[in-house]
Amino acid sequence: MKMIKYTLAMVAILFAQTSFAQVKFSKYPAKVYKGKHKSVKLNKETRRYRTRFREEISKKPINFAGHYVLNEIGCGVTCSMPVLYDARSGRTSMLSGDLSYPCTDKARDFYLSYDWKFKKNSRLLKVIGSLPNNGDDSCHTRYFLEKNGKLIQIK
Repeated sequence: MKMIKYTLAMVAILFAQTSFAQVKFSKYPAKVYKGKHKSVKLNKETRRYRTRFREEISKKPINFAGHYVLNEIGCGVTCSMPVLYDARSGRTSMLSGDLSYPCTDKARDFYLSYDWKFKKNSRLLKVIGSLPNNGDDSCHTRYFLEKNGKLIQIK
């Protein structure tokens, strides 16, 4: 009987830790913009990729934080730069390359370039990859919140 109580207690503790540890997209809602995509407005950083922004990225549907198109631009064989296009204002921006570091899942001996999870109706971005400037290529999960066109790490 003691063993059953102990097992139930451990399961309850593990369940509580798992459910509280998860960051949910629904906790950070964003109203999805329904208007026409605005003309691309380039800046010093994005001007180099003007063709990609004008002819490709700005034509994609909104996929992040209610009014953004989150995408990537290749910069070499194993290199990509995350970019944002604001469909509501037309502004463009290059995001930190810290969002696209490849990693190795050592427990399963599996290489992962990196992964992003995001939704058009949420301001939350989940990034799976290695940590920048860490010297370790293990996979880590980080969470970012879009706020006024910037990504702020929350976990």
